[in-house]
Amino acid sequence: MRRAAPPLLLSGPTRYAGLAQRHAQVLLALLALAALLLLGRPGMEPPQPGDDGDVALASTIVENIRYGGAYYPVAADARRDAGLPLRPFTRFALPTLPIVAAAVPPRLFAAMLMLLAVAVGVAAWMRLRPWLGRRRVAALLLVAMLIAGRAPAGPMALALLPEVWAGLLLALAVLVRRHGRWIEASALALAAALLCETAAPALLLMAVMAWRDGDRREAIGWALALGLFMVVLGVHAQAVARLLRDSDLAATGGWSHPGPAYAIRALAQAMAATGLPGGPAALLMLLAMFGWTALADPLAERMAAILILYATMLALTARIGQVEAAAIAAPLAFAGLVFAVDGLRDLVLAALDGRRITVKRVVR
Repeated sequence: MRRAAPPLLLSGPTRYAGLAQRHAQVLLALLALAALLLLGRPGMEPPQPGDDGDVALASTIVENIRYGGAYYPVAADARRDAGLPLRPFTRFALPTLPIVAAAVPPRLFAAMLMLLAVAVGVAAWMRLRPWLGRRRVAALLLVAMLIAGRAPAGPMALALLPEVWAGLLLALAVLVRRHGRWIEASALALAAALLCETAAPALLLMAVMAWRDGDRREAIGWALALGLFMVVLGVHAQAVARLLRDSDLAATGGWSHPGPAYAIRALAQAMAATGLPGGPAALLMLLAMFGWTALADPLAERMAAILILYATMLALTARIGQVEAAAIAAPLAFAGLVFAVDGLRDLVLAALDGRRITVKRVVR
C-alpha cells in the first residue's frame, strides 16, 4: 500500500491521499481538461455584478419607498419607466431588502453588510483553522482568501443587491451547521432565501444531504424551511399579479445555455477577485472548487456541493449578462485554494503510483 505523503499546508491528508490509481488518473484528466477549456477561447464573458442596471433600479426603488411609497407599486412603476419586463413575477425582487434599506440610513445599512461579512470571516476562520495545524503560511493564505471573499460586500452600491446579502447569510448558515445543530443554520439559510429566491435551491440541497447522512430530523427541518419560503413566494407572486396591466412587457428570450466555462468565470467575477483576466481568475476558481472537494469534512462537502449546484445552474439556465446569482455561492469559494495545494499533490501522487501488492498463498 502507498504511504501517505506528509501534508504541505494542512494538518492531515486529504480525501485523495488514498484514492485508487485508476480513479485518480481519471479525475486528474478531467481537471486538466476543465483547465484547458477555461484558458482556451473565452467565448461569452460575464460582466461584473451590478453592471446590468440592477443597482440603479434597486436604488430608485429604495429612494421612492423612503419617501413614502409602497414596495410593489414603486417597483412596478420603476420597471415600466425603465422599459423592463414585469412578467414573470420573478422579475420582481422580493421586498425584504428594499424595505429594510429604505428604513435604515444608508451608512448604517452599508455597515450592517460589512458586519455580516466580518461575521462570516470570523466563523470561517474558527471552523477551518484546525485543519491548518501550526502552519503559518497556510493560515496567512486562508486569511487572504477569506478577505477576498468579502470583496463583493465592499462597494456601497452593491449593498442593494439581495444576492450579496443572501450569499453571506448562506455561507454563515453552512459554517454554523454541525451534526445535531442545524436550527440556526436553517434559519439563516431561510433568511437568505427570503432576501433572494435564488438561494432557495440551497435549502433543498441541505435537506438532501442531511437525508443522505441519515439525519431525518435535520432533513425535515430544512424541508420545512423550504416550505415556508414557498408560501412567502406564493404571496409575493399574488402581490405582483394584482399590479400587472395588459400592456406590461413579458420577458422574451435572453436565456441561453452558456456552459460550464461561463459558469466558473461568472463565479470568479462575482468574487470581484484578484483583478486578473477572466481566464486566470476562472482557473483559480476551478482550483478552489477542487480544493473544497479535497477536504474530508462535512462542511467542505456542503460547500463543494453548493458551488457545484450554482455552477450547474449558471451553466444551464443563466440569463445572458446576469451574474448576480453567482454571488450567492461565492463568499467562501476562494478559501478552497488553501486545500487545493494538498489535494492536487495527493491526487498527482495517487495517479502516478503504480505499485501493487502481490499476495502469494503457499500450500504445503
